[in-house]
Parts: sequence; C-alpha cells; structure tokens
Amino acid sequence: DPRRRTVTAEEFEKLPGAKVSFKAEKYSEMTVKEHHGEGKGLKDYLQLPASQYSTNVLRAKTVTRLDDDTFQCELDPINFFGQEVQTVLIATVTVDAVEGSSAVDIIDCYMKGDYNAAPGDDQRYIVQSQNKVTWKATEDPDVKVMGSKSFVKVAFVKPRWFLVPTALANRTGAIILRAVLNRTVKDFLTTLEQDYQAWARDDPMRQQWV
Repeated sequence: DPRRRTVTAEEFEKLPGAKVSFKAEKYSEMTVKEHHGEGKGLKDYLQLPASQYSTNVLRAKTVTRLDDDTFQCELDPINFFGQEVQTVLIATVTVDAVEGSSAVDIIDCYMKGDYNAAPGDDQRYIVQSQNKVTWKATEDPDVKVMGSKSFVKVAFVKPRWFLVPTALANRTGAIILRAVLNRTVKDFLTTLEQDYQAWARDDPMRQQWV
C-alpha cells in the first residue's frame, strides 16, 4: 500500500533491539430495537456498503474518508509513558453482505508528537487491530443483539529515552490498553446503535456524517 508509513509485522520482528509488546481483547453486546420498515432491519444496516457508512461511528477527533472503504482517523492526544503523542490510524471497512457483518481493520498507524522526534521512529512500531461487528436474533422478533469483538496489539522497539523495564512496560501497557478497550467498545456500540436508528428512520442529518 503506497500510503503505508510503518513496517509490517514481519518486518518489525526482524528489527534489532528490545521490544515492548502488549495486547487486549474485548467482546461486548447491545440489544437493538428494530424498525418495522421494509429493508430497515439491523442486518440490512450491517449489509450496507462501506461507502454508506457514517464516519461518526469511528469516534475519532477527525475522520477523513480516503476512498469508499478506507478512512484516516486522528485521535485525541494521550500521555504515553510521559510522552504526549497523537495517533493517526488508517482503517479499512470490509462488509460481508451475506451474513450481515462488518470488520474494521487498522492497516497503518503513525504517531505525531515526542515519540517521532527521532528520524525513522515511524519504522519502529506496529499497531494491529480489528473490530468485527455481528448480529443475532432473540426470542423477540423486534429485538436483535449487536456484538462487537475487538482485538488490539501494540509493539515498539524501545527508544533510548524509554527507561521503564520491558516486563513492567508490557504489564502496564496491557492494563492501560484493556481499560481503553473496555470503554471504547461500549462507546462504539452505543454510537453504532444511534446511527442505525438514524438510518432506519431516514434522518436527513445523517447525510452530513456519510
């Protein structure tokens, strides 16, 4: 991909130096009351092509659509082990129109801020992530369950200024990542449910987010 700035997972593993790595997984569900209009069910919504997805559901500081199924998301700055950084993600959306599911994959990521102060730093870390959204029926035909399964892995080669022991950094990073994922997955489902309801009732305001 000509837009890629960071290394691939295979390239990262070959880099010299001590590496910090942590990951987290989260599955969360939400009940959704469906609209009765024809073609307005939750499955119909999840079958929409990525070009009709609302950028609002990605919950980033700014979201730029690069093409029909690729987005650039700039997140709010965070304090990462004493360094303020802003993360920029390149994400693709893949829709399974048969089962009515979608997957958001991070295909590239780079940082703005102190972490990238040295030349070449954007070639010394990787972020791997996927968020898959599915649905299932319930005993109530008017209610469905929407589920979100997320996985995130972050790894980087320790820079000289990073004095935290590797084992401690791995544990601390995993705790922070799990806490962030616990919050963001729930927020994501809430926003997605709100977007579904706006789509189902043909809310004209939704066109501003697509």
